[in-house]
Amino acid sequence: MKGWPLEKFRENGVAHVPQVLSKEDVKSLREHLLRKADEKSASESNPTYLSGLLFHDEKLQGLFFIPKVVESLKAVLGADYAILPEATAHRGYFSVWHQDTDTLEREGFRFHFDPDYRIVQAGIYLQDNTAEWGGGLDVVPRSHNWRSRIKRRCILGALRKCPWLVSSLVQKIPSKAGDLVVFDLRMIHQGSQPRGPRPTGADAKLSIFMACSRNNSCAVQYAAYLKDVATLKSERYKRLMDRHRIDDTLRAQAKALGIRFVP
Repeated sequence: MKGWPLEKFRENGVAHVPQVLSKEDVKSLREHLLRKADEKSASESNPTYLSGLLFHDEKLQGLFFIPKVVESLKAVLGADYAILPEATAHRGYFSVWHQDTDTLEREGFRFHFDPDYRIVQAGIYLQDNTAEWGGGLDVVPRSHNWRSRIKRRCILGALRKCPWLVSSLVQKIPSKAGDLVVFDLRMIHQGSQPRGPRPTGADAKLSIFMACSRNNSCAVQYAAYLKDVATLKSERYKRLMDRHRIDDTLRAQAKALGIRFVP
Protein backbone atom coordinates (compact mmCIF):
# COMPACT_ATOMS: atom_id res chain seq x y z
CA MET A 1 0.00 0.00 0.00
CA LYS A 2 1.33 3.42 -0.96
CA GLY A 3 0.88 5.90 1.81
CA TRP A 4 -1.65 6.22 4.59
CA PRO A 5 -3.86 9.17 3.58
CA LEU A 6 -6.32 10.93 5.88
CA GLU A 7 -9.22 10.22 3.54
CA LYS A 8 -8.65 6.46 4.02
CA PHE A 9 -8.53 6.67 7.82
CA ARG A 10 -11.95 5.14 8.41
CA GLU A 11 -10.96 2.09 6.36
CA ASN A 12 -7.34 1.69 7.51
CA GLY A 13 -7.50 3.01 11.08
CA VAL A 14 -4.25 4.92 10.58
CA ALA A 15 -3.02 8.01 8.73
CA HIS A 16 0.45 9.43 8.17
CA VAL A 17 0.93 13.18 7.76
CA PRO A 18 4.48 14.27 6.86
CA GLN A 19 6.30 17.30 8.26
CA VAL A 20 3.96 18.86 10.80
CA LEU A 21 7.16 20.14 12.46
CA SER A 22 10.18 21.75 10.81
CA LYS A 23 13.70 20.38 11.27
CA GLU A 24 14.43 23.32 13.55
CA ASP A 25 11.35 22.57 15.67
CA VAL A 26 12.33 18.90 15.92
CA LYS A 27 15.84 19.80 17.08
CA SER A 28 14.52 22.26 19.68
CA LEU A 29 11.89 19.83 20.99
CA ARG A 30 14.38 16.98 21.24
CA GLU A 31 16.73 19.11 23.33
CA HIS A 32 13.85 20.28 25.56
CA LEU A 33 12.37 16.81 26.13
CA LEU A 34 15.75 15.24 26.83
CA ARG A 35 16.36 17.89 29.51
CA LYS A 36 12.92 17.25 31.02
CA ALA A 37 13.52 13.49 31.04
CA ASP A 38 16.87 13.96 32.75
CA GLU A 39 15.22 16.17 35.39
CA LYS A 40 12.58 13.54 36.04
CA SER A 41 15.07 10.68 36.26
CA ALA A 42 16.77 12.47 39.15
CA SER A 43 13.60 12.23 41.25
CA GLU A 44 11.65 9.22 39.90
CA SER A 45 12.66 5.70 39.02
CA ASN A 46 11.16 5.65 35.52
CA PRO A 47 12.37 8.39 33.15
CA THR A 48 10.46 6.99 30.17
CA TYR A 49 7.09 8.71 30.66
CA LEU A 50 6.67 12.49 30.80
CA SER A 51 2.98 12.28 31.54
CA GLY A 52 0.82 15.41 31.36
CA LEU A 53 3.77 17.62 30.45
CA LEU A 54 1.96 18.97 27.38
CA PHE A 55 -0.73 20.58 29.53
CA HIS A 56 1.68 22.61 31.68
CA ASP A 57 4.89 23.20 29.76
CA GLU A 58 4.75 26.42 27.76
CA LYS A 59 7.08 25.09 25.07
CA LEU A 60 4.88 22.02 24.53
CA GLN A 61 1.36 23.45 24.90
CA GLY A 62 1.48 24.78 21.35
CA LEU A 63 1.67 21.24 19.97
CA PHE A 64 -2.09 20.92 20.50
CA PHE A 65 -2.62 23.79 18.07
CA ILE A 66 -0.09 23.25 15.26
CA PRO A 67 -2.11 24.19 12.13
CA LYS A 68 -1.31 20.99 10.22
CA VAL A 69 -2.15 18.84 13.26
CA VAL A 70 -5.48 20.61 13.81
CA GLU A 71 -6.31 20.40 10.10
CA SER A 72 -5.51 16.67 10.04
CA LEU A 73 -7.53 15.87 13.15
CA LYS A 74 -10.50 17.85 11.84
CA ALA A 75 -10.36 15.74 8.68
CA VAL A 76 -10.46 12.52 10.73
CA LEU A 77 -12.67 13.52 13.69
CA GLY A 78 -14.78 16.46 12.55
CA ALA A 79 -14.41 20.23 12.72
CA ASP A 80 -15.35 20.39 16.42
CA TYR A 81 -13.22 17.50 17.69
CA ALA A 82 -12.37 17.02 21.37
CA ILE A 83 -8.97 16.77 23.06
CA LEU A 84 -9.02 14.27 25.93
CA PRO A 85 -7.19 14.56 29.28
CA GLU A 86 -4.51 12.10 28.19
CA ALA A 87 -1.26 13.35 26.69
CA THR A 88 2.29 12.23 27.26
CA ALA A 89 5.83 12.28 25.92
CA HIS A 90 8.02 9.16 25.90
CA ARG A 91 11.78 8.75 25.97
CA GLY A 92 13.26 5.45 24.90
CA TYR A 93 9.96 3.56 24.98
CA PHE A 94 9.32 0.72 22.52
CA SER A 95 5.89 -0.75 23.25
CA VAL A 96 5.09 -4.38 22.39
CA TRP A 97 2.01 -5.47 20.44
CA HIS A 98 -1.25 -4.34 22.06
CA GLN A 99 -4.46 -2.34 21.68
CA ASP A 100 -5.01 0.83 23.70
CA THR A 101 -8.54 -0.42 24.48
CA ASP A 102 -7.34 -3.66 26.14
CA THR A 103 -7.90 -2.34 29.67
CA LEU A 104 -11.30 -0.90 28.78
CA GLU A 105 -12.50 -4.24 27.50
CA ARG A 106 -11.10 -6.23 30.42
CA GLU A 107 -13.03 -3.99 32.79
CA GLY A 108 -16.29 -4.58 30.93
CA PHE A 109 -16.66 -1.34 28.97
CA ARG A 110 -18.20 -1.59 25.51
CA PHE A 111 -18.53 1.98 24.25
CA HIS A 112 -15.52 1.46 21.95
CA PHE A 113 -17.86 -0.69 19.82
CA ASP A 114 -20.33 2.18 19.40
CA PRO A 115 -20.84 3.09 15.71
CA ASP A 116 -20.00 6.72 16.56
CA TYR A 117 -16.77 5.83 18.36
CA ARG A 118 -13.65 7.42 16.94
CA ILE A 119 -10.96 8.05 19.51
CA VAL A 120 -7.41 8.31 18.26
CA GLN A 121 -3.85 8.84 19.33
CA ALA A 122 -2.12 11.68 17.52
CA GLY A 123 1.56 10.75 17.67
CA ILE A 124 4.41 13.08 16.72
CA TYR A 125 7.75 11.31 16.27
CA LEU A 126 11.03 13.15 16.69
CA GLN A 127 13.26 10.74 14.74
CA ASP A 128 13.03 8.69 11.55
CA ASN A 129 11.48 5.23 11.75
CA THR A 130 14.27 3.01 10.44
CA ALA A 131 14.72 -0.75 10.22
CA GLU A 132 17.95 -0.50 12.22
CA TRP A 133 16.85 1.77 15.09
CA GLY A 134 13.05 1.71 15.15
CA GLY A 135 11.61 5.09 16.06
CA GLY A 136 7.99 4.94 14.90
CA LEU A 137 4.98 2.66 14.67
CA ASP A 138 4.06 -0.79 13.33
CA VAL A 139 0.36 -1.55 12.79
CA VAL A 140 -2.06 -4.22 11.67
CA PRO A 141 -4.20 -2.13 9.31
CA ARG A 142 -7.98 -2.37 9.67
CA SER A 143 -7.70 -4.33 12.93
CA HIS A 144 -9.64 -1.51 14.63
CA ASN A 145 -12.76 -2.95 12.97
CA TRP A 146 -12.31 -6.49 14.32
CA ARG A 147 -15.11 -7.12 16.79
CA SER A 148 -14.18 -10.72 17.58
CA ARG A 149 -12.18 -10.82 20.81
CA ILE A 150 -11.01 -14.36 19.94
CA LYS A 151 -9.58 -13.19 16.60
CA ARG A 152 -7.82 -10.24 18.22
CA ARG A 153 -6.37 -12.39 21.03
CA CYS A 154 -5.12 -15.00 18.54
CA ILE A 155 -3.43 -12.42 16.30
CA LEU A 156 -1.87 -10.63 19.29
CA GLY A 157 -0.60 -13.94 20.65
CA ALA A 158 0.96 -14.85 17.30
CA LEU A 159 2.56 -11.42 16.93
CA ARG A 160 4.18 -11.73 20.35
CA LYS A 161 5.29 -15.37 20.22
CA CYS A 162 5.68 -16.40 16.55
CA PRO A 163 5.54 -13.20 14.47
CA TRP A 164 6.75 -14.89 11.27
CA LEU A 165 3.36 -16.62 11.01
CA VAL A 166 1.47 -13.33 10.68
CA SER A 167 4.15 -11.00 9.29
CA SER A 168 2.08 -10.37 6.14
CA LEU A 169 -0.48 -8.53 8.30
CA VAL A 170 2.05 -5.98 9.61
CA GLN A 171 2.90 -2.60 8.10
CA LYS A 172 5.65 -0.25 9.30
CA ILE A 173 4.62 3.40 9.01
CA PRO A 174 7.54 5.14 7.21
CA SER A 175 7.51 8.24 9.40
CA LYS A 176 10.33 10.79 9.50
CA ALA A 177 11.30 13.16 12.29
CA GLY A 178 8.54 15.74 12.67
CA ASP A 179 5.77 13.60 11.14
CA LEU A 180 2.30 12.99 12.59
CA VAL A 181 0.78 9.51 12.79
CA VAL A 182 -2.90 9.27 13.76
CA PHE A 183 -4.27 5.86 14.74
CA ASP A 184 -7.47 4.45 16.20
CA LEU A 185 -7.11 3.34 19.84
CA ARG A 186 -8.53 -0.05 18.84
CA MET A 187 -5.72 -0.64 16.33
CA ILE A 188 -3.31 -3.50 17.04
CA HIS A 189 0.07 -1.78 17.11
CA GLN A 190 3.55 -1.63 18.60
CA GLY A 191 6.52 0.68 18.66
CA SER A 192 8.79 -0.27 15.76
CA GLN A 193 11.54 -2.35 17.32
CA PRO A 194 15.28 -1.75 16.78
CA ARG A 195 17.40 -4.59 15.45
CA GLY A 196 20.26 -3.91 17.84
CA PRO A 197 20.76 -1.98 21.08
CA ARG A 198 18.26 0.77 21.68
CA PRO A 199 19.58 4.25 21.02
CA THR A 200 20.26 6.25 24.17
CA GLY A 201 21.49 9.66 25.24
CA ALA A 202 21.10 12.37 22.63
CA ASP A 203 19.91 9.75 20.11
CA ALA A 204 17.14 8.30 22.33
CA LYS A 205 13.75 7.71 20.79
CA LEU A 206 11.31 10.54 21.56
CA SER A 207 7.60 10.62 20.81
CA ILE A 208 4.60 12.69 21.86
CA PHE A 209 1.00 11.45 22.05
CA MET A 210 -2.31 13.27 22.38
CA ALA A 211 -5.63 11.43 22.70
CA CYS A 212 -8.42 13.07 20.68
CA SER A 213 -11.97 12.13 19.76
CA ARG A 214 -15.06 12.98 17.84
CA ASN A 215 -17.02 15.46 19.92
CA ASN A 216 -19.66 13.00 21.11
CA SER A 217 -20.75 10.82 24.02
CA CYS A 218 -17.81 8.43 23.53
CA ALA A 219 -15.40 11.28 24.33
CA VAL A 220 -17.31 12.03 27.53
CA GLN A 221 -17.37 8.34 28.50
CA TYR A 222 -13.65 7.94 27.92
CA ALA A 223 -12.83 11.04 29.98
CA ALA A 224 -15.07 9.71 32.77
CA TYR A 225 -13.30 6.35 32.55
CA LEU A 226 -9.91 8.05 32.98
CA LYS A 227 -11.24 9.87 36.05
CA ASP A 228 -12.61 6.63 37.52
CA VAL A 229 -9.28 4.89 36.96
CA ALA A 230 -7.49 7.68 38.82
CA THR A 231 -9.97 7.35 41.71
CA LEU A 232 -9.48 3.60 42.00
CA LYS A 233 -5.72 3.45 41.56
CA SER A 234 -2.92 4.34 43.93
CA GLU A 235 -2.05 7.80 45.22
CA ARG A 236 0.85 7.86 42.78
CA TYR A 237 -1.56 7.29 39.90
CA LYS A 238 -3.85 10.05 41.17
CA ARG A 239 -0.91 12.45 41.19
CA LEU A 240 -0.12 11.35 37.66
CA MET A 241 -3.63 12.17 36.48
CA ASP A 242 -3.51 15.53 38.26
CA ARG A 243 -0.83 16.50 35.76
CA HIS A 244 -3.47 16.25 33.02
CA ARG A 245 -5.59 19.10 34.37
CA ILE A 246 -6.35 21.71 31.73
CA ASP A 247 -6.17 25.42 32.46
CA ASP A 248 -8.48 28.15 31.13
CA THR A 249 -5.86 29.54 28.75
CA LEU A 250 -5.64 26.24 26.88
CA ARG A 251 -9.42 25.95 26.77
CA ALA A 252 -9.68 29.44 25.28
CA GLN A 253 -7.10 28.64 22.60
CA ALA A 254 -9.00 25.50 21.66
CA LYS A 255 -12.33 27.32 21.55
CA ALA A 256 -10.89 29.88 19.13
CA LEU A 257 -10.14 27.02 16.72
CA GLY A 258 -13.61 25.47 17.09
CA ILE A 259 -12.39 22.52 19.14
CA ARG A 260 -12.52 21.77 22.87
CA PHE A 261 -10.94 19.95 25.77
CA VAL A 262 -12.98 17.29 27.58
CA PRO A 263 -13.98 17.53 30.35
